[in-house]
Amino acid sequence: RTFASAHMKCPLLLFLAAGAVALPGAWELTDGREGNCRSRESGVSKSGIYTSYYDVDESECHAKCAGADSCRGYEYQRARSPSKCEIHSSSISYTEPAAGVVCYRKVSTGPAPQPQLQPAPAPAPAPVPSTPCGVASCTDAVLRTQAGKYRCRDRIGWLQSARGKSEAEACTQVAAEHTTECGACNSAGAVPEPTPERTPPRRVVWERPGGVTGACRSSAGPNRPCYDAALQGCKLGMYKQKFISATSCRAECEADTKCVAYEHQPGSTNGSCELHTSPISHAVAIADFECWVKK
Repeated sequence: RTFASAHMKCPLLLFLAAGAVALPGAWELTDGREGNCRSRESGVSKSGIYTSYYDVDESECHAKCAGADSCRGYEYQRARSPSKCEIHSSSISYTEPAAGVVCYRKVSTGPAPQPQLQPAPAPAPAPVPSTPCGVASCTDAVLRTQAGKYRCRDRIGWLQSARGKSEAEACTQVAAEHTTECGACNSAGAVPEPTPERTPPRRVVWERPGGVTGACRSSAGPNRPCYDAALQGCKLGMYKQKFISATSCRAECEADTKCVAYEHQPGSTNGSCELHTSPISHAVAIADFECWVKK
């Protein structure tokens, strides 16, 4: 029994003396022999790129490499004192024989199986948006248009909430009241024509040039033949002469946009009326003549 026990212990002692370490996981002894790790990676020296640790045992060296994703393998120099551990981040291609040195590299076991992804469920169809006011012309831009103090959308909403009107009724009313801004939201379909603004008739004001009672004179018109020295230069301007009453003379000048003034002779037996189209600059004081300029 003693012999058997000693016989069984002897190989174990020899194994430990050789410094062998159990290496779980996907590892291999490079080239199956002792030696220094060497690399053929482009741009890297044959010694490779590594980080050194001293006075650590081989199990610690192995753990450092196993725990680092960047580690491609490790070299452990058992024969030297203190021991040396190299954690290699460059690829390990081969070994150079050396006693008491081991070079282990990680072995790729292929990509990890990918989980089976379930196809994503088809998205639910988007709801069909309702057309505001039931007409395509009632766009969001129209609804945002300012109609007075409030937007078209706010006016429609107020009629629905405060007056109890349906959307169609509210849209039609707002479109009719604010045709220019909100007319495109008329639920009746046809956009009403905007009511043209009525321009009140222009009230004509008449005045005597310079406050002078007399005959009309113009600095712009051509000179006409003088029949009387009192005409003072005869700058009568351009005019059309008629023989009508003073009331009719004023009415015709007022209705004619080209007429800027009229001259009438109240005491004339034939009712002379001049409808002037050239600017009147002044009046010459002559008895029984009246010059009225349109303002």
